[in-house]
Amino acid sequence: MQPLWLPAGEALDGTVMLLRYSGPVRTALQQLKFNSRRALLELLAVECAAAGKGLPSKFKNVLQQTDVFIVPIPTAENRRLERGFDIPQFLFSWLKAEYVWIELLLRTRETIPQYGLGPQERKINLENCFSIGETVTGKTIVIVDDIFTTGATMEEAARTLKTAGAAKVYGLAMCGSIENYGQEQIKKHLQSEI
Repeated sequence: MQPLWLPAGEALDGTVMLLRYSGPVRTALQQLKFNSRRALLELLAVECAAAGKGLPSKFKNVLQQTDVFIVPIPTAENRRLERGFDIPQFLFSWLKAEYVWIELLLRTRETIPQYGLGPQERKINLENCFSIGETVTGKTIVIVDDIFTTGATMEEAARTLKTAGAAKVYGLAMCGSIENYGQEQIKKHLQSEI
């Protein structure tokens, strides 16, 4: 299955989902996140890197620009400590050798897990939960995260980065689901790609 390019959202200038959040990938991520099945982390990282070889040309063009930062979505401190690892950091380690990887985003407050929340509840849960630790004026940022469903996490991060002066902010998720993310917009986009 080819990675999927999603059109711009409210603050995001486009997002790529490498895999679909379904079947074995969904089960493995849920086991990793909620049952701390660390053995699955390496398998998922291999899948993520393999899927990353098929990045859409639009996204490859973004990565070839100068002044591009790869920025992971920070895991809430209590969840990171509980698990003993940070999922996005590990899944996207294949990008660290080729691009500038910088942990710009900071969590300003704890949020409840997004799993089980509706789209509006997710937005409210994440409002003003990020800040940044360095200047990003004029930079192109690629935010990386494990799962993209409604886009609320990446949208809030993109909003924070753009408020701080980032020129463009894109998302890159290991997997995602388009069911809750602007279905009409995506249908039009998919039809225009045919």
